[in-house]
Amino acid sequence: MPHDPRTPPSHIVDHLTPLFDFPTNFPLTTIDIPVHRCYDELCKVLTKQRQEFPMIKVGRRCHIEGVTPEQVFTTLANPELISKILPRVQKTELLNRDDIARHARLVTYMSMGGLFGTIRCEGDLTWQDNREIVFTVRTPLPVETRWVLSQAVNGTDLQVVMGIDLAPMLGMMASFVPEKTVADMLGSDLETALRGVARHTRQSLSARAAA
Repeated sequence: MPHDPRTPPSHIVDHLTPLFDFPTNFPLTTIDIPVHRCYDELCKVLTKQRQEFPMIKVGRRCHIEGVTPEQVFTTLANPELISKILPRVQKTELLNRDDIARHARLVTYMSMGGLFGTIRCEGDLTWQDNREIVFTVRTPLPVETRWVLSQAVNGTDLQVVMGIDLAPMLGMMASFVPEKTVADMLGSDLETALRGVARHTRQSLSARAAA
C-alpha cells in the first residue's frame, strides 16, 4: 500500500512522541484538526527555526610562545598530524593536492558517538601560506574549520573557528538539539586541538634542534 505523503513517517512520530508527555490527568480539549495539518504546521515552524539559525559556530584562540607562524603552519598543514590534533578525527586520507592553487581534497573519518558512530567527511582544504587554513565539508553535514595565524610578540597568535550544521543529518529534529550543548562540545574539542598544535609544533622544533 503506498505511503500517504500527508502522514508523518513512523520514525519521526516515534521520536516526537516522548517530547509531548502530558500528565494523565491533564485536561485536554478535543479539537477536530486533521493530523496531517498539525504535522505540516510543526514542519513549517521547525524549518523556520533552522533557517534562522542554520549553523552553530564556536571559536577559540591561544598564544603559542617562542614559535613563528611559519612553524605553526607547518604543523597544521601536515595531514598525518590532523588525527593527533583534532580529538574526533580518527584518520585522514589526502586524495590530491595542488600547491600552486593552494587546494587539496581531504577525507576525514570523524567519531560522532551515539547512533552516528564514525562518519566519512570529504571536503576541500584551502590555505594561504603561513596565514590561514580552511577545511570545508559539504556532506554528510556541513562543517567548516578555519585556522588563522598571526605574528605576535614573542610568538604566534592562533585562532580557530568551527561551524557545523546538524540539519542535513538530523532533519527537523536538529531544532530540538540544544545549541549550548553542541557549542560546549565543539569548544572543548577546539581547546584540545589548540593544545595539540602547540605541543606538536614544539616537539618538531626540539627534534630538529637535536638532529
